[in-house]
Amino acid sequence: MNSRNLLIAMAIHYQGDVLAVTQALLNKNLIDETQADAYLKSIKCNVLTILDPDYPSYLKEIRYPPIVLFYYGDISLLSDVDKNLAVVGARKASVEGKNNVDYIVSNVCKKYNIISGLAKGIDTIAHKAAIDNGGRTIAVLANGIEYCYPSCNSELYKEIKKKHLVISEYYGYVSPEQKHFHQRNRLIAGLAKGTLIGEASRISGTLITANYTLELFRQLMVIPNGDIKNSLNDLLIKEGAPVVTEPQDVIDYLSERGNSLLCEVK
Repeated sequence: MNSRNLLIAMAIHYQGDVLAVTQALLNKNLIDETQADAYLKSIKCNVLTILDPDYPSYLKEIRYPPIVLFYYGDISLLSDVDKNLAVVGARKASVEGKNNVDYIVSNVCKKYNIISGLAKGIDTIAHKAAIDNGGRTIAVLANGIEYCYPSCNSELYKEIKKKHLVISEYYGYVSPEQKHFHQRNRLIAGLAKGTLIGEASRISGTLITANYTLELFRQLMVIPNGDIKNSLNDLLIKEGAPVVTEPQDVIDYLSERGNSLLCEVK
């Protein structure tokens, strides 16, 4: 079995756990070839591995680069990190927060591919704003590539899968777990030139994405939040994060290649 197929089979066997796959390879604890063949024959989607020539070099900058990515759609959307903008935020976002994200994304999506996590709230608004305004969008899943979570976004999932790009480190119908969301967030940050925080609380997965963005020295940007309690946006702004109130702000910040915050936010 060649090295590429071995990586794919191992990724399926260990359910996308990069550390588990790496440790198994280091220990030469390889899976049975018959089982590996069964995994490979079961694959319905497309696959990108770290051994492939078109694997994005910038992904190798992130903590624990994904060894295998399962995907549907246009993988060329990952070809240039400078064209990718991550937009993340709360599932239970306010009307103001959703409107702000819709306004910004609607006016920058023809310049940047919009990356988000297909969750309710800000993620959904970001994906839809890109689609509705002639842009491209990338959904990064925290579950198996064949499984739509949340189920209320099934039609959105199908549209992105067909016309844009859906990716996951998890094959098949692997259910979402808390650890998967953390790993998904590192990937969202790693795929983008910058991350725009739409609206979130201080204790949230959005903070994890923000810190991964800072860790990579990518551009972090924040939309002001008004009177939201325990606002992550307010905290990041106090720490010096660039503020976005107009679409041109995003374009200007991403062209600067700089970041006002240089350390982890807690």
